[in-house]
Parts: sequence; structure tokens; C-alpha cells
Amino acid sequence: MKFRKATTNDCELINAIAAKIWAPTYEHLMSPEQLDYMFEMMYAPENLRLAMKEGGQTFLIFSEDEGSDSQDIGYVSYETLGDHNFYLQKIYLLPSRQGRGEGKQMLEMFLEHLRALDPQARRLGLNMNRDNKKALDFYRRNAFEIVGRRDKPIGHGYFMYDYILERDI
Repeated sequence: MKFRKATTNDCELINAIAAKIWAPTYEHLMSPEQLDYMFEMMYAPENLRLAMKEGGQTFLIFSEDEGSDSQDIGYVSYETLGDHNFYLQKIYLLPSRQGRGEGKQMLEMFLEHLRALDPQARRLGLNMNRDNKKALDFYRRNAFEIVGRRDKPIGHGYFMYDYILERDI
């Protein structure tokens, strides 16, 4: 597995990868209307461009390390918070690749990236849907701890009901 830093030219690609991941990940947790609303809010190419240009998000695109035939299989998005702390906005892997240790590998490669970016890197935080037991199990197995809860309105009467998790980098 390898990764590269995305540019604004990759927004359509990130959208296409997300389209394969989004519904299988959340269809049991949200209504179809909320799924569509949130996908558009987060993954419309113009919204991805804004997140990169004005929102301070950096995207990394992960692919199989198969030379010229490499396949894009997931992505990470993060923000630098200052004081050597980071926030993981997104970490997603194609459903066909889950359960094989590749998510853990992505996370470990991402943590190495942060350590190289900032040798004094201290903490990584994230928010995750409180009802997503599969994700919570993954994060707990990878040293994240629940440090709080957040209920955030996101428009159209929808809320994000999240756990706040953190771990040492």
C-alpha cells in the first residue's frame, strides 16, 4: 500500500471513491435522505475543493502498491490543530478491502506521515457516529479512547451524534 497527497485536481476521484464507501458504511445508521444530504455536503467536488483550499483539510489517497496497475482503495483527510495536535476528519477504505488489516495499515501509515510532518506530534482526535459499532471497535483496537460526546446540527433538521475519540501519536 502507498499513498499520495491529493490536490484540488483529485476532488472528482475522492468523490468517486467515497461513492463506493458511503452507503455501505452508513445505510444502516441513517435514512436515505440523510445519506444523500451528507454525501453532497461532504463529497461534492466543489465542497472538497473548499475543504482543501479554505478548510485546512489535507487529503491522502491510498492505493494498492501494484506499479502501473495500482487501484485507489481509500483516503484520509486531516487538519493540523496547532500545538502538535491533529484532527482526523475522514479515514475510509473500500468495503471489499475491510477486515483484512488494511485499515490498520492505512492508520499506521497515516500516523507515520504525521510523525514525519511534525516530530513533536502529540495527539490525534476524531469524531465518529455513536451508533457505528464497527468503527468504534476499530478505533478502540487502535488505541483511541472516548473522551466526550458531540451532538451537532448539520442542516435540514439532521444532527451528527458523535463520540469524540483521541489517542497519542
